[in-house]
Amino acid sequence: MPRAAGAASRTFPAPPPPPLPRALPAGSFAFPPIAALAFVVHGEPGTDGVQGVGFRKAVARFAAARGVTGWARNDAAAGTVEGVAEGAPAALAELRRFVAEEGSPRSVIAGAAFADAEDGAARARPRAWRGFTVAPTTNAARRA
Repeated sequence: MPRAAGAASRTFPAPPPPPLPRALPAGSFAFPPIAALAFVVHGEPGTDGVQGVGFRKAVARFAAARGVTGWARNDAAAGTVEGVAEGAPAALAELRRFVAEEGSPRSVIAGAAFADAEDGAARARPRAWRGFTVAPTTNAARRA
């Protein structure tokens, strides 16, 4: 409905801003800490090692079951599997052990190298991936 000529418009004061949140009391909900881990896994020479034996899929299943996100891929030229994972520190510790010692049933692991985000090698801030991905192979030239 239009206003009558000469009628004053009313302005209302803005509501006060909400109070600032206080620190969470001990024992209340808080987001868990997130850490990042980069890894490279080497296969035993003279064997199928860690490529073509379901290693990446095994890592992805293991990581996803623990709420870890990230990716793993083959580096065909180097004969390694590399990846980056992000999650709770305890879950990453389990993943580190799995990648270095267990892997898939047919893998033959010679060694693994790791870098934590604190070392600056993985990255400085979380990426918030969705799930754990088996990424395509890099360096399509196969080793001899």
